[in-house]
Amino acid sequence: MLPYPADTLIRKVRALHEQIRSEVRAQLLQYSADWLAQATESADGDTQFRIDVQVEKLLLQFCQQWAQEMPFMLVAEGISEDGWLPLPQGTNIDEAQ
Repeated sequence: MLPYPADTLIRKVRALHEQIRSEVRAQLLQYSADWLAQATESADGDTQFRIDVQVEKLLLQFCQQWAQEMPFMLVAEGISEDGWLPLPQGTNIDEAQ
């Protein structure tokens, strides 16, 4: 069972998508695609590229704010050792949706 009506979740995900799209567009206007495609870090099978740096910050900021409404588990490559991050930070894994 979803913790929100489906249309509420869709609006949240669309808002996140729009922010990420805007950030990527801004980066593409400011930097070359070749520069953005350069790897900045590689660990545990996850390669982070320059374009990822700001987008991951945006993702975390958005999700931390969203988690104030309801704790949840963010699952994303490279976000932690196992890719799971309960939000808001400090939330017990069992409390996250």
